[in-house]
Amino acid sequence: MKTVEQNKQEVINYLNKTTNHLFLKPKATFKWGDHNKPGYYEYDYENATYFKLFKKEDGYYLLENDSVRKIDIDHYIKYCGNNAKCVISHILFLDKKVKSIKQTKKNLEKIENHIK
Repeated sequence: MKTVEQNKQEVINYLNKTTNHLFLKPKATFKWGDHNKPGYYEYDYENATYFKLFKKEDGYYLLENDSVRKIDIDHYIKYCGNNAKCVISHILFLDKKVKSIKQTKKNLEKIENHIK
């Protein structure tokens, strides 16, 4: 059984690694199937949005769709315990078909305009 500090350090290490990447989140559209074929999602990477985690003095933030929200690490550790890292990972990436892209100067400039 891990202590609260060990769980917090594991989450912080995970988020630090994630801040080194820039992600592309596609626009998902549900397509209805017929009676022989179930419905499915179609992902459009041409109309995708940027997805980036970054760290400021008071914590970690998620930039997505021109909105910024804080990730409350202590909340996840309190309620999820040893599974806090997995829960945060699932919230960020599960079933979103997110792709990691290169952090070029052009892409980072687009994102920095939203962070300020």
